[in-house]
Amino acid sequence: MKLDIDWLIGFQRAQFNKSSSWRIKAMIMQFVIGLLALLSVFLDDHNALYLISTLTALFIIILFGCTYLQRASRDTAESARRASVLIGGLGLDLPAEILQEMWTEGAVSDEEVNASRDNRYYGSREDPGPKRLYEILHQSVVWTAFFQRKSATIAWTLFAVSLTLALTVLLVATAYADHAILVSVGRAVLVIATFVLTQGLFDSAMGHHGAAVAASKIKGRLSAIKAKTYPIGELLHALMDYNSAVECAPLVFPLVYRRYRDRLNEQWANDDYDLGEVRNPFGLGLEQNVNRLSEPNPLWRQAFDEEAGRIAAGLGAHALAIEHYGSTAVPGLSAKPIIDMLVGIADIDDAQLLIEPMRALGYDYLGAQGIADHHLFGKGKTRTHLAHVIVHQGGLWRKCLAFRDRLQSDGAVRRAYEMLKRELAAVQGMTREEYTAGKTQFIEDVLEGRWSPE
Repeated sequence: MKLDIDWLIGFQRAQFNKSSSWRIKAMIMQFVIGLLALLSVFLDDHNALYLISTLTALFIIILFGCTYLQRASRDTAESARRASVLIGGLGLDLPAEILQEMWTEGAVSDEEVNASRDNRYYGSREDPGPKRLYEILHQSVVWTAFFQRKSATIAWTLFAVSLTLALTVLLVATAYADHAILVSVGRAVLVIATFVLTQGLFDSAMGHHGAAVAASKIKGRLSAIKAKTYPIGELLHALMDYNSAVECAPLVFPLVYRRYRDRLNEQWANDDYDLGEVRNPFGLGLEQNVNRLSEPNPLWRQAFDEEAGRIAAGLGAHALAIEHYGSTAVPGLSAKPIIDMLVGIADIDDAQLLIEPMRALGYDYLGAQGIADHHLFGKGKTRTHLAHVIVHQGGLWRKCLAFRDRLQSDGAVRRAYEMLKRELAAVQGMTREEYTAGKTQFIEDVLEGRWSPE
């Protein structure tokens, strides 16, 4: 056993695999307990009920044991992960006693460690130091956000399927069963619903979602850290926040890592990790001079929150406020798949100071675009985000937010505005500027009180 970084990565992966194995066993025990509880609803024989009760108690004890072992394996895996980041990122040496203690506490064999080694695990080619630590942490938060989103989708799906099944059984029973059977089935539905809750699917889904959002926000902070040339204090603070986020999150669903590992490794090796689903699960992106409307996406609010966090971290005190506006900020309204953001600053002349920090965040400076006291930044060749830098609480700021708020609160205005946008988008050869100009009169009429439904 050679206690080096390669061994440590193999050890942590083997421990995470062991933890996932115990989680699967715990989920099976929960499922069996739920089935036994469901079966007991339909039994009147006391001996059978006694046997089922005894088996249920036994399986509950096994469930507690599986949960304990899953947590213990994960704690050891997380300790190894923290050590591998410090050793692999900064080249620090940890006392052999600490690594030996991990090995003693671990429940994996040399064979399992060797089988779990992966020289692609940290894709940075830099020498140990702040830049390498940044790249390792950057890779970690991108992968975490991806895997936690996938796990959240699985958890929400399982929760929805289980709840739908329970409601379907109840509705069918109401239509076709007599009173006695209805009572029994109703009790069964309650047991199923209780089982769903004890499974923790809802809490699991929320935990996975929260971890994905937290990782994305840390990714935004890393963009600002990169622009400052990797200050070690900020890096370590981001690392501590990342550790807190992932260690409080539910373990990624079994097999998710294995399914997507090779694809993400390939993207990372090709410097393509910011493309596709890893960065953009929100359906965003529109080619230049294309006026295409997308159906409303409930994830657009999350897309704004994540990007606003990145910009706030990158601009610091320059950004007094960041607001989501435009059609993607209005639930139920079709929109071009681009997140529009208002970035409020104290003095419009300070906008020039934001060019370099915004460039570090992936934004191009697009100038004033013919609008007074306005500076525009766009993200991506296929635009996913537009940041409009204007004076905070100035006239343009209030006007933009007033129209957004009116769309959110007035269904008639919202429907008329969507109809107008669809008519404009259907015109062949219309430029983006012409499309925007075609909406101007409607917006002015609404804000000036001249518009009324026909």
